[in-house]
Amino acid sequence: MMVTIELFALLCAAGLGFGMGRARLCAVAATQALVVDAETGGLRLQALTISLMALLFGLQLLLAGHSPPLPSGGNRADLTLLGAGLLALGFILNDGCYLGSVSFLGQGRMAYVFTLVGIFLSEWVSAPRQLQLNGHETLITQMSFPVLAAAAGGVAFLVWLALSRTAKAAIGPRTAGVVVACLSAALIYQVLPGWNYGAAIAGLARLGPFALGLPQLAGVALFLGAIVANLVAGLWRFQPPTLAASLRCLSGGYIMQTGGQMIPGGSDTWLFWTVPGGGLHGVMALGAVTPILLAWFWVRRLRARKGGQNA
Repeated sequence: MMVTIELFALLCAAGLGFGMGRARLCAVAATQALVVDAETGGLRLQALTISLMALLFGLQLLLAGHSPPLPSGGNRADLTLLGAGLLALGFILNDGCYLGSVSFLGQGRMAYVFTLVGIFLSEWVSAPRQLQLNGHETLITQMSFPVLAAAAGGVAFLVWLALSRTAKAAIGPRTAGVVVACLSAALIYQVLPGWNYGAAIAGLARLGPFALGLPQLAGVALFLGAIVANLVAGLWRFQPPTLAASLRCLSGGYIMQTGGQMIPGGSDTWLFWTVPGGGLHGVMALGAVTPILLAWFWVRRLRARKGGQNA
């Protein structure tokens, strides 16, 4: 029976990776597309992810009379905002968030292996843990659907509707990828509530590189699923890492995981777990990181325009 459950979790993790690979969800890419190209597709898919996950959590509670234990407390509000600032800085250096790192590595961009190394190093010698600033997410079995989860899902659905009023909003491979990813996430959370690959790497850093339990094997399955998704779509292109890209990803992974320890969680956790599950720390973190990224790309756009006028 235990083997069956583990195989089920691994298949769900692979499905999650496959869906993420097809959806190409990335907070950095989405905000850059919005500021530079006035393209809302990335943000629309993120809103769809939150609304679908909230719906799936609610349906589990309604139909089965139970749901996976959902997130409650994280850390103090000031530490959550500080962690969000570090995450935003890490995303910018890495040129991709946790979700984007999966997509880019799945496309063959091998520099993002060093993002995973940075995550490992951040957990191996954890500054927030040593300073007692790390967050601890409390999981609570719900008897009714949390009000914040319902509100987050409803707002995300309205955002998705508003952003879908364009000709480019037709259902396509990326939207289908979101659906596959959400269904897979809802299923794997039955076995591993709140699982994410950052936490799987953290387990390796704390217990040793050979401590390959189910969370770590699920992390491998996640990336294999993303690679398969890109192979099927013809998007796989092996790109060996350059020194500059490797250092950028290494530092970005280290900083964003340091911030993720304080919240806890990252962009993948927010979209698939914390925000649709009603975790206030996830809502606060997402609400803080998004305007920072928007401001970063807006400043870059202004500088680019000014440089073009002076040329």
